[in-house]
Amino acid sequence: MMAACFTACLHWGQSSFFASFSLRQLVEKNKIHPGLDCGAGGGAGIGGGSGFFGTKESHSHKAEDFSCRLKADRVESFDEANLIAALKQDVERDLGKSGAKIVDSGSADSRSFFFLYILNKTQGRVEVSGKRIGEDYYTLKADLDEKTIATVK
Repeated sequence: MMAACFTACLHWGQSSFFASFSLRQLVEKNKIHPGLDCGAGGGAGIGGGSGFFGTKESHSHKAEDFSCRLKADRVESFDEANLIAALKQDVERDLGKSGAKIVDSGSADSRSFFFLYILNKTQGRVEVSGKRIGEDYYTLKADLDEKTIATVK
């Protein structure tokens, strides 16, 4: 009983976009990107989340990191801007499929992007950024935050 409540309560304030978001899956959807090796031995990820659930609102946060090895023959010609643009397009598409309305978007630089969105009574922000680590690794980070206001009758 307690486990069922925990699972139900955990997802009470999360949109379907938030609950299903996976940086690993987002990157793997872009397998066509020729410079990354995210297969066995090439990719690694870590993630975590937290939430606050009150009687009138909930706050949820999720952070994920995912790293891939740059292919040896593509280290010099790796097209970071192309990868970030493809990931941005996929996140925008996924938000639309979930029914979210994008109210703002932008980027701090060419290696990142963010979307602010609203879905029913949920306000959210998703930000994805990437950077090169050493000579032959590329790491991506995603941060998601959502706040849901409950209807009180």
